[in-house]
Amino acid sequence: MALTNSNSNYIYLSVFNGKITRRVAEGTPGAIERENKNGKQVFELTYDNLSGRLLNIEFRDGDYGKEIHFVVADGIDKYRLQIPFSSPAAKGFISRFPNCNLKGIIEFRTGFDNEKSRTFSFLRQDGTTIHSAYTKDNPGDMPPMKKIKVKGQDVWDDSEQLEFLEKMLINDIMPQLKDNIVEGLGEVITPNTPTNPDPNDDLPF
Repeated sequence: MALTNSNSNYIYLSVFNGKITRRVAEGTPGAIERENKNGKQVFELTYDNLSGRLLNIEFRDGDYGKEIHFVVADGIDKYRLQIPFSSPAAKGFISRFPNCNLKGIIEFRTGFDNEKSRTFSFLRQDGTTIHSAYTKDNPGDMPPMKKIKVKGQDVWDDSEQLEFLEKMLINDIMPQLKDNIVEGLGEVITPNTPTNPDPNDDLPF
């Protein structure tokens, strides 16, 4: 009987400043050094995209609140892309899943919106940008964000949006992933160079 560590075969990824990042050891060629929220120096490799088959979606409690994890496989390599659930990056991916072929290769892409000073994300499949299922003009059943007061300050609350997205994933998306297998997926063909996504084709923030 072989002995293994259950998490040892995952490559863990996150998103920071418009890039998909992988934490690595100091001295790794190509790694970028930065200071994290805890004031600790970390070293990361950065990427523009992640391609593979979506195997699973999980929710976890992270150091900074609830996280969503996308488990993606490219051949025998498995990745766990972990993002704060309430982040624009997470919502950018989630809002496009209803328009994807969940059995096919999905390309997760990120970028940085300098005007809004935040990371954005989108999906591509078969050389085409996947549009959001919930837009400002056609939000569908997506509840709008609400302005509430917190300690006397007006803030935007997305609690109802997150509840809606979580139910959508659990009821509509995750059941379709059960037949996606990890082994024998084969090599992933690199998609064509993407066009710039429509900045207005996003969730109604």
